[in-house]
This record gives sequence, structure tokens and C-alpha cells, in this order.
Amino acid sequence: MWTYAWREITRRKARSGLTILSVFIGTALLVSVWGVIRSLQEGVAAIFRESGSDMTAQSFIEPGPYKKARMARHLGPVPQSAVERIRALSGVQYAAGQLHFWVWMPQVKAMSATAGIEPQMATKIGPLSSDIQLISGRLLEPGDEGKAVIDAHYADKWEVKVGDSLDLCDQQFEVVGIVLPKALRAAEAEVYIPLRDAQVILQREQPSLVRGEVVNNILIRVTDLDMLPKLEKQVMRIIKEESQKTGVPAKKVFVFTSSKVFPQATGISVLAQKAAQAIAIIVLVMMVLIVIRTALGSVAERIGEIGVMKAVGWRNADVSKLLTFELLLQGLIGSVLGCIVGELVVFGWSKAVVGQIPHAMNPFPCVPAIPMPTKVVIPFVASPGLVVLALAIAVCVSALSGLLAARRAAALEPIEAFRRV
Repeated sequence: MWTYAWREITRRKARSGLTILSVFIGTALLVSVWGVIRSLQEGVAAIFRESGSDMTAQSFIEPGPYKKARMARHLGPVPQSAVERIRALSGVQYAAGQLHFWVWMPQVKAMSATAGIEPQMATKIGPLSSDIQLISGRLLEPGDEGKAVIDAHYADKWEVKVGDSLDLCDQQFEVVGIVLPKALRAAEAEVYIPLRDAQVILQREQPSLVRGEVVNNILIRVTDLDMLPKLEKQVMRIIKEESQKTGVPAKKVFVFTSSKVFPQATGISVLAQKAAQAIAIIVLVMMVLIVIRTALGSVAERIGEIGVMKAVGWRNADVSKLLTFELLLQGLIGSVLGCIVGELVVFGWSKAVVGQIPHAMNPFPCVPAIPMPTKVVIPFVASPGLVVLALAIAVCVSALSGLLAARRAAALEPIEAFRRV
């Protein structure tokens, strides 16, 4: 039966080719569009995963006057008590407050990015918590004061090594460690110091905005990603309430997750994503219609042949099997080729495209002495589940088309078929 079916496919090249091409285009488009979106989502999610967090929360204000240091970008102060309230929320595994600020470097007329972090949380959540390479020394530890961990690029630029003294706004810090991040992550900086030291510096350098123990970036890790929407609302409410206590209420509160950062980091709007998905679905529907139309047309072309088959003893079930096998073979050929090409398109696209981290997510200064890490590498993510789904759809469509064609063929009487020859 398979041999006969294959012979019929090769004998009717134009019609078989149309069916295979329809299945190929629909499958390739389905795999490539959804594969590209999945790779984009994975690239952006890695920013959070590498920092050990699932969510970051910030308040935005108008920057105020400063001396030698100022809070990064438009980040606003939030009392440290907000972090404690967020930690107490059901579903929150870790929460850590950070204080990102820029230090003016008069010798090079540029800014450096500094972050005050909670030493006790450094290995649990934040830019120093995940797969990070410790070049030399150690990380910050509970009880540290006047200590600093610096980025390897910063160390190379200014020729700083472990044991050296670092001057931040006329305050001396001993460098105890040098680190090299292996990937772009949320809340990176060039210099990391204990949170309490950072608060003291900004209370002195920007007193109109920083009063008491405050943070301006909160990283959150949850126990269940399905709880993110609910926790997002609770976190926003807490930050709005707590920011009122600083005397500098937030103009806006932003809670970023990988799903919310995705459109900004990739430069593709949600509308464009949905449009691409809609086009893929439309093409898939057209593929189904073309395959069905081709299958029914095949019966019309072969009326005489089917009549001869029935006249020599072929049963309706035999004719049905033949037509179904033919469509299944064509569907398998088109879908396999489509899946291969679709995955190749995703692979090539992921190697050629680089995303950008959103402006609001990047704590690096506008005039940095060291180029800021803004590139989001888009990984190639193989989609075996998507390939299986595309193959299943193609096979089901082919089988359905074969059954419809078989029903039409079964209705033909041999004598009627001979009259049309």
C-alpha cells in the first residue's frame, strides 16, 4: 500500500508538490514564529534568573541636587521597612533592598555605578548571588563595614586589586573581592559596598532626598511564578505607602518581571507579537484549506482510476487507506521539512539579533567611564514540544483530508466512474 501511495505521489508531481508546499510553509511559519518568541522570552528571563530574582521593584522621582554622589537615574528612596513587609508576604522566598547611586569621578569627568547591598543576602539574591566568577578575594559578608567588591572591568580600567583602598566621596573602602559576571543580570554595578555605608554616603551627599535608612531597588524571588501577578499588586501598594514616609513620594512605581520587560528589552511590542502569532495562525488555516481542497481535487481527477479499482475488487476501505496514506506521506514530508527550516530560522535569527536592556532597568550612569552592559544575548532555544505539536497538526490535517477524500471516493459507483472516463 505504501509503495503504491508513493508511486501515485511521484506520478502527480504538481498536485503533490502543492500539498507538500502548503504543509511546509504552515509548519515552518508556526515553528519559527513561536520559536523566536520563546527565544526572546528566554533571553529576557535570564536577566532575572542570573540575579536570582523573579521581580524587581522601583519608585521613580525627579532627581534632586547632589554633591559628589546621587541616586541612579530617576530612582527614588523607599524606606528599608518596605523590604521587611515584602519579605513577610505569602509566596516571597527572598527580598533584598539595594541602594544604587552614581559617584562623580573628577579625575576622568565621568560617573561610576555603585550599589549598596545587604551582605547577608548577597549570596541568596542579587547580581552577586548566581553563577558569578570570583576572580580574587571574597564577597561581602555580614558585619562588613568599609569593604568593597568591584567588577573585573572596573578593576582593569583603574588598575585596582584586592587589598587596595578605594575612595568613594572622601570615604575609604578596602577592596576585598573582584568579580566577573558571566551574563547580564538585573541590578548590576561596578562597585558593591554594604548597604549601611551606602546610606551614610547618600545621606551626606544628597540630603534633600535620602533621609534615614532607605533603598531604591528591591529584588524579589518567589516560591511560585504563578503568584507573580498577585504579588506585583501587593508590592506596588507597599512601595506607594512606604514612599510617602520619606517626604519624597514616588511619582511612579514600577514592578518589573521577565514578562513585562520582554517587549522593552527586545524592541518588539506586544501588539507586534500578537500580530505575528495571528499571521502564523492565518497561514496555518490556509494550509488546512489548501490541503483539503487538494485532496478533494485529487479524487475528482482520479474518478476513472477509482472506478477501475472498485471494478477489479478493491473495497471502499482499501481505497480509503490508499488516499489516506498518500496524504499522510505528503503531510509528513512537508511538516518534517518545515520543522527543520523553522528551527534553522530561529537559530540564525538568535545569532544575528541582540536585544537591549530597558533604560529603567539599567543602573549604569549616562556618562560612564566604563561602557555599560546593555546587550541582551538572545539564546537559541530548541522547541521539541513545538516541533511535535507542528508534526501532530500536519498529520491530523493530512489524515482528515484523506478521510474526506475517501468519503467522496466511497460514494462513487464503478459504473458511474466508467461513464465519466
